[in-house]
Amino acid sequence: MFGGGTFGGFGQQQPQQQSVFGGAPAAAAGGIFGQPAGGGAFGQQGQAQGQFGQNAQNQQVSFYDIPGVPDDTISSLAWAKQGFVLACGSWDNSVRVWEIQTSNMPPFYNAIQRCKYDHAAPVLCVAWQDDSTALFSSSVDGEVKMYQIQSQQAKTVGKHDRGARFVYWVQELNCIVSGGWDGRVRFWQGQPNPVADVQLPERIFAMDVKFPVMVAATADHKVHIWNLQNLAQNSNPLRSIQMPNLKMQTRCLTLFPDKAGYAAGSVEGRCTIAWLEQQNPQRPGETRNFAFKCHRITPPGKQAGADDEIYPVSSIDFHPQMGTFATGGDDGTFVFWDKENKQRLKVFDSIKVPITCVKFSPDGSTFACATGYDWHKGHQGNTGQVPTKILLMKVDPENVKPKPKTAPTQPGRR
Repeated sequence: MFGGGTFGGFGQQQPQQQSVFGGAPAAAAGGIFGQPAGGGAFGQQGQAQGQFGQNAQNQQVSFYDIPGVPDDTISSLAWAKQGFVLACGSWDNSVRVWEIQTSNMPPFYNAIQRCKYDHAAPVLCVAWQDDSTALFSSSVDGEVKMYQIQSQQAKTVGKHDRGARFVYWVQELNCIVSGGWDGRVRFWQGQPNPVADVQLPERIFAMDVKFPVMVAATADHKVHIWNLQNLAQNSNPLRSIQMPNLKMQTRCLTLFPDKAGYAAGSVEGRCTIAWLEQQNPQRPGETRNFAFKCHRITPPGKQAGADDEIYPVSSIDFHPQMGTFATGGDDGTFVFWDKENKQRLKVFDSIKVPITCVKFSPDGSTFACATGYDWHKGHQGNTGQVPTKILLMKVDPENVKPKPKTAPTQPGRR
């Protein structure tokens, strides 16, 4: 069912891939325009060491504001694995792609829009093929599309009965995976019908795939976990459990880089950290899972905790090398966290508008976040006063480095 070969003519692996937008092969050129990797119109990029210095808690940092973004809310961001290329999907029905050029000097970035295509309905998710030659997108009308970067042609490759909320490319299975508000997880290999179709009991509100693990959170507060290595024998979830430690609707979910577990955020301003193997190997009988409050604001003159304003956690993403992670919230802040040591690493000043998506670049040097109206107040709350933006920030390595807790001084030692 899931094997090698081509994916409807676009999944074939080439011995040497060309640059995403033409020119020299990416492997030889390093960048998608035949420039050194990380270079661009501003010259050779060096290590992004402390571009903004050591940030104190809640200190402002500098952002690059990508030009030409959609007018409506951005629902999804995706970095290509090859080349420094960023895609976004928006509620204005569009998918847009920028090449991001970098420099050691301010403003550090220059974004050039390279292509754009449209759905017939708002776009909910975007994802790249591993070789960066194709982009996948899904929309509210249930359509799943594939866009060939070289030919700049889009075609429908999948369909859901209701909104197609998520889409992923799984290189190891040579297929697209989509999850929808119809409660279905479908696997596509270029044919009109899915090669596998799983019906879950409720709508899919959050999802992530990192082979061989796939996790989906549904509206009935359940988490469904697959081992995709067993998919050919049984496409049903390996197990389905209650979402650990979250009482209200799940808004986002992201697998750890090592795929040992996941982080999920909810509308109640809370995150849960959950391992697939929940038992603590150091303390048999105890679970490793835990939850913490975040994205809450104490109004002036009010009591912390009891009178906090609570905002949904809209997006979570892990740093690809450090294993630490970022959360973005409707309070307009993003925060870096260390799950292993249960520490908050860095709180950044509020952008004053909801953050709808956060995403680290594959090399971990750049942090992207999208702002805009998040629809939590419905259509009537969309006054047009919330600006839609995509902001880029240089990542200071000190802000994403794990911070082990200081061990207590042993008796008799100084």
